Amino acid sequence: AGDHALLSAKLAGDAQVAVGVNVGIMWDVHEQWTFGFNYRSRLNMKVKKGTAEMNYLSPEIKQVMSATGLIPRLDEGTFNAELPLPTNLTWAVAFRPAEKWEFAVDLQYVLWSAYDKLDVKILERSSNTPVLNIPVSDKKYSNTLAFRFGGQYHALDWLTARMGIYVDESPVRSDYLNPETPS
Repeated sequence: AGDHALLSAKLAGDAQVAVGVNVGIMWDVHEQWTFGFNYRSRLNMKVKKGTAEMNYLSPEIKQVMSATGLIPRLDEGTFNAELPLPTNLTWAVAFRPAEKWEFAVDLQYVLWSAYDKLDVKILERSSNTPVLNIPVSDKKYSNTLAFRFGGQYHALDWLTARMGIYVDESPVRSDYLNPETPS
């Protein structure tokens, strides 16, 4: 249908509460130097009973597709899925060479390899039996490094100028690019 899909499905669901650990330490070695480290643990976000909404290009297409039985009634079912949020390790250093100047560098290591695949299961609402086998979406993300550098100049009591730059690698291999975050 040109640039329009005949049929699309919108999945929505609330993840259950996931508990993790976030621990940090900062050490002011000297009035000019500060060092820091932060650890944030992996969390597994799980949706146990999400909903699916089917969107057809027109009522006629809905009628034809429903009559053929080619498209299951996903909007009468539920789905479950799991998405891991990766472990993060961050190291940081701040340097104050003069009273009005401060520079900072940090390095963040993100263990994206926790996100190996996305497996969504569409289930019949009353019996929780599979209605549709959606192929598992391989992600095979790689761990990444992010480097950040910044500086600030405290010009007046009411004015501070800041500037910074960062480089953040993509965890997605070029042969697995998709429209999802973080591609």
